Amino acid sequence: MAGKRQNYYATMSPFVYPFYSLIHPADGFQEMKYNRKECLPFGIGVLIVWYITTVLKTQYKDFVFNLQNPDEINIIILLISTLGIFMIATIANWSVTTLMDGEGSFKEIVTASAYALIPVIFSNVIVTVFSKFLSEDEGVFLNAVEVIAWIWTALLLVIALAKIHDFTFGKTLSMLALTALGVAIIVFLGVLVYSLYQQVSSFIVGLYYEIIYRFFS
Repeated sequence: MAGKRQNYYATMSPFVYPFYSLIHPADGFQEMKYNRKECLPFGIGVLIVWYITTVLKTQYKDFVFNLQNPDEINIIILLISTLGIFMIATIANWSVTTLMDGEGSFKEIVTASAYALIPVIFSNVIVTVFSKFLSEDEGVFLNAVEVIAWIWTALLLVIALAKIHDFTFGKTLSMLALTALGVAIIVFLGVLVYSLYQQVSSFIVGLYYEIIYRFFS
């Protein structure tokens, strides 16, 4: 019986694992790692679709439910707040789990984390489409869809990281806390570097114009 079970997972297509893991995350992510069925190109595709559906939801969600002005949407800001934060979080997680003797590779972290976002993609599509047909009083349905999707994604992410790193539940929670701290540190350093860059560039530009004014005017 166990042999048939293992053979079932081993013969499963890499493109089926992400959707199987939505319903059976513990088995799905564990066997995906064991059978080396993670598919990075598919994971990257999921991330791209996530970004596109986020842009579409922000742009085309009916104005009754949309708190943002579609004319003021900045796709670069959306890119940073989605894919940018995702990459920072995966880098932080890889750094933390390397120190904690985690077994997951960076490729596995990115792929499994991307798979966990599939419920959010579905919710983006559902909210965008149904917002055109629901009244303001029925907006609670859209809020419920988004909340359920993010809770589902959070659970998938916790289970996925626990399985690919082979961590216990307690160690997984510690890892997530340290990952959040790592994200905060990376963002802080990024803001600090950007601020220093602006100051240095302003100094250089000011010095350039001062030299031009004094010696060539």
